[in-house]
Amino acid sequence: MVVAALGYYLYYNTYFGMDSTRRVQSRAEEVVQSAYFMCQVTERLLQKRANDLIVAMEEAASMLGEPSLGPGRQNWEVRSPEDGQTRNVSLAPLRLYHQSSETRELSTLVTLIMRRTGGEITVLQNLNQRGDQVKVFCTLDSISGPQQVTTLVPGQLPGGQPDIFLEPLSRGEVVIRPELVHGRLYLSIYRPLREGRKTIGSLVLHVKDQNLDRLRENLLQLNVGRTGYVFALKATGAQRGHYAISSGGLRDGEDIWRATDAAGRPIIRSLINQALNLNPHKKRISVPIAFERYPWKNPGEVHARYKTSAITYFEPWDWAIGAGYYEDEF
Repeated sequence: MVVAALGYYLYYNTYFGMDSTRRVQSRAEEVVQSAYFMCQVTERLLQKRANDLIVAMEEAASMLGEPSLGPGRQNWEVRSPEDGQTRNVSLAPLRLYHQSSETRELSTLVTLIMRRTGGEITVLQNLNQRGDQVKVFCTLDSISGPQQVTTLVPGQLPGGQPDIFLEPLSRGEVVIRPELVHGRLYLSIYRPLREGRKTIGSLVLHVKDQNLDRLRENLLQLNVGRTGYVFALKATGAQRGHYAISSGGLRDGEDIWRATDAAGRPIIRSLINQALNLNPHKKRISVPIAFERYPWKNPGEVHARYKTSAITYFEPWDWAIGAGYYEDEF
């Protein structure tokens, strides 16, 4: 009883002894740390499931053969995600080649993997030395051949920096991450397609996962005050600045990279840069967190209000995780 009373006394005097600004910041800090640890636990659960799925993918490939570049060329109409413009590109067809010298259509491998895993499949084919890829097969988008307009997956950002997510694939490494596809989070496993020592593309397995669904629901329930909420943004790569988790889940997948605050400052870029620049070895708390204060004006509001966001970086998924709240609500 004495220990409990002492603990309560210390907590009361520490927490309520803070000024109101620091108390709210402390609450936001706790919420962001909770979100981080939820992601950490889910990441471990996803890794276990992914290991079983990778085995199923490898067994299917050993039965039917690995994709390789066949003779001839196929013309594709490819749309750029940056400006929406389309252009024609010519690619060697992807075929399956088995040790028995037998060749099969790529769709046979896709069908077998889907049957064994219950997932969806995307096949990306390398286009050039820059690391650009073309979506040549996708069951989620009903792409199965050159007769459909397809999508370019850029290997570099608009400024010319490489997409760090794609680099492990070029080295032949498997990449595992949650990915928002058509408004739903999937567990995505990127398996590089190798012809000899050369990476010619990627086979991507997308599976629904109850752990991801549960995580999303739990994150949506976290709050700071009356309207403060948790959000997660892709931090790097072609989808940087896209919502992975938004307020109420209403804007998931939306690109807000160019959003500015009421003063015209690129606030999303600033938040993401702060998250990426955090150094966990220089922080006293287990999860390093930065704060950003900025004026924000919602549609329909007459005046801007000051908002504060706490932000951190969850490297395994390349998520900038934050919690934002309006100061005038406290």
